[in-house]
Amino acid sequence: MNIPKIRDILTLLNEIAPFDLSEDWDNSGLQVGTINGEVKKALIGLDASLPLLNFAKNENFDLIITHHPLMLHPEKTIDFDRMPGKAIEIAAKYGIGIISIHTNLDKAMGGLNDYFASAIGFKKTAPFIIDHSVHGLKHEQTGIGRIGYPDTKLTLKQLANQIKEKLNLSYLRVTGNMDMIVEAVAMCTGSGGSLIEEFINSKADVFITGDV
Repeated sequence: MNIPKIRDILTLLNEIAPFDLSEDWDNSGLQVGTINGEVKKALIGLDASLPLLNFAKNENFDLIITHHPLMLHPEKTIDFDRMPGKAIEIAAKYGIGIISIHTNLDKAMGGLNDYFASAIGFKKTAPFIIDHSVHGLKHEQTGIGRIGYPDTKLTLKQLANQIKEKLNLSYLRVTGNMDMIVEAVAMCTGSGGSLIEEFINSKADVFITGDV
């Protein structure tokens, strides 16, 4: 059996969420390593944190796939005594590749925003902000965030309770009139603070985001 290489994993991830979808400020793709590195064991995490790197080292993983990039901006100094330099040192020393799949996975059809919308009970969704750089059949299904429409009208209180139940949350932070009727919901996984103006100018009644 042929052992897959990091380039094969990158090809597969690109089919799931094309790296061309990444925002200009983002740094998705190979963070550390060589595309020719063999991958027998891969580890998935939110961030390439020091505990995750140490776990990968101790358990002989060849690759870490994270959502958040190891570096968003160029580092002037790679200091092994602090992150991200420490992560780079461990990865290089123990032959661990690091790949990040960030805003491209957020925006892709079937990506994180679609998964989140489905998880909280929304079947009818569309991109909140369509990515006009995408051409072809996926154009209308690719973009930043999602706007969803409940099967029946809900109050904000009912929507909040639905989200708590679907995600098994002990509490939820809600701002607004709990008796208001909700017909359309805008949502964005991760930080959606930059979309507040778009939400205000949209037809959505509620905005759900990871943080503002």
